[in-house]
Amino acid sequence: MKTIKLLLSVVLLTFASNTFADNLAVEDFTIAPGSTKTISIELNNPNSEYIMVEFWLSLPNGLTIPKDEDDYYLAEGNSSRFKRSHTLEVSKQDGYYHFLIYSSRNEALKGNSGELISVTIEAASNAQIGTYTANIFNQLYNDPSKNEVLPNDVSFNITVQGQAPNDVTIVIPNKGATTYYSPYDLDFSSISGFKAYVANHYDSNNATISMQAVDDALAGTGLYLTGTPGQYTVPVKTSKNASADLLTGTNGGITLTPTAGKLSNLVLSTTGSEPLFRAATNGENVAANNAWLQLPTSIYNGQQVTITFESNSSGGLNGDLNKDGNITVTDVMILVNMALGLL
Repeated sequence: MKTIKLLLSVVLLTFASNTFADNLAVEDFTIAPGSTKTISIELNNPNSEYIMVEFWLSLPNGLTIPKDEDDYYLAEGNSSRFKRSHTLEVSKQDGYYHFLIYSSRNEALKGNSGELISVTIEAASNAQIGTYTANIFNQLYNDPSKNEVLPNDVSFNITVQGQAPNDVTIVIPNKGATTYYSPYDLDFSSISGFKAYVANHYDSNNATISMQAVDDALAGTGLYLTGTPGQYTVPVKTSKNASADLLTGTNGGITLTPTAGKLSNLVLSTTGSEPLFRAATNGENVAANNAWLQLPTSIYNGQQVTITFESNSSGGLNGDLNKDGNITVTDVMILVNMALGLL
């Protein structure tokens, strides 16, 4: 199932500025616990040829690159991009994988697009179900003149997905408000006692976040829940809806910093008379299956953000918002503009 995620980096125009830059690319993929999957790392380099490519790869907990019987990591250069003089070396340091591609004759890699190397990923049998982010960082390329190119970091999503349960248990705490982030599509239409919301609009002038009620939600949607304290059973049911959402989340737990790139992290606080979102502190922990708010640092000045509610409820929006038969970045852009109040 394709899931639309709200990419605030698009809001900040990083997507537009980097679309045509030389860089690596990896498609999002799904893997089951206890299995392996071979993925492609592509090099799209319309601007130059390169004799050397170096980068680091971080994988989520429970996912690794296995070794073969000769103690080499399972990664292989693509013969359509590698010449005979090219070598691929893979090592692991401090939990990160280091990739180095070079030529003993300083020959440039062949071609300017497509798969550069294939890598086998293994999920541990006890890998936590959920969607996680992997990162390619500290990239360095050398062209034939030995000029250095430093591409931007690249991220991609890995979904660890087993057999979906029939339902999940959600607890509304004594304060009557919490967040939730699920690896499964959820159906709230039959639930009484609490309501589920997405954060669909931020008003920087009044420091408010507007919540829109939803009847169902795609896997990987950050949710704000409010209602009567207690334990609830929520059905897992396929959803075809997507919602503009400024909440993100974690299935395995995460430690936050105040900012992540050009975004500010805010966590839910229920210590006062009314729930609100406040700036995350350095090292603040977000528990598994919880969500937090992310706002562009350029329009967020560190103040507390109060919560308001839309007067009408919604079942969400069909993911194919431009009606072209596909869920693509164009649909994401529509959702982003909606969240910013531009549509």
